[in-house]
Amino acid sequence: MVGSEQHHDGANKLDDVQNLDSIPSLETQVPWKVIIIGLTVGSVFASAPFGVSYLLTLLTSPHRLIPYVDTNNGIEIQRPLDWEVRKINNNFIGDVVQFISPKVERDSFREVVTISVEKFPGTFKQYTQSEVQDIKLHIKSASITINRYSTLADNKAFELEYTAKERNKLTKYWKKSTLYDKKVYKITYAANVADYKKYLPTVELMAQSFEIKSTVVGPFIVLTPHAKHAQQLEYGRQHKVY
Repeated sequence: MVGSEQHHDGANKLDDVQNLDSIPSLETQVPWKVIIIGLTVGSVFASAPFGVSYLLTLLTSPHRLIPYVDTNNGIEIQRPLDWEVRKINNNFIGDVVQFISPKVERDSFREVVTISVEKFPGTFKQYTQSEVQDIKLHIKSASITINRYSTLADNKAFELEYTAKERNKLTKYWKKSTLYDKKVYKITYAANVADYKKYLPTVELMAQSFEIKSTVVGPFIVLTPHAKHAQQLEYGRQHKVY
């Protein structure tokens, strides 16, 4: 858990979030294992008239999630199968990867979920205050609608929702972040206000699946407390230590 502060439920007024830069160059992951399984299932249903449409639904549903693992940053998250993956690793702003919704005809804004990992030497309270202050400082048009404590990866987290006018369009953001081992782990969802609710349930499922895992430091593996506990349980099981 982060720090020694108690977990609080409900809206706890604090003060702002960090400005989000969007969308560098594409690197799409192809879920080959899922596709092979899908083709096998397709052969079973080949004689049925709904077989092809069933397969397409299975492979393109925004609610079908598959794992995304980043061992360098020690994170794992379930992401939508049909969303594009953009690996960033921008050390300046901390963004490591983006998941971008499928392109829809005449859609001028593609919804995006950004995962960030950045160092922060202060306390959790100092971080939440700096988040809100950054929004007020850098996004003058921002209107905060949610500002409260929550949970992320079994740690106390900070949840924000706000709208901002950008290029004469209203964009809505949802952010959830936690501070662990002097690093901020953040999930940011950005969407056109009119389409914000379309993918919000999927984004919330992604956040629920988010895990902070072991990281690689040189030749050594540094385990999180959760990973250490799992390792201890496995050792006890193998050696019959109860």
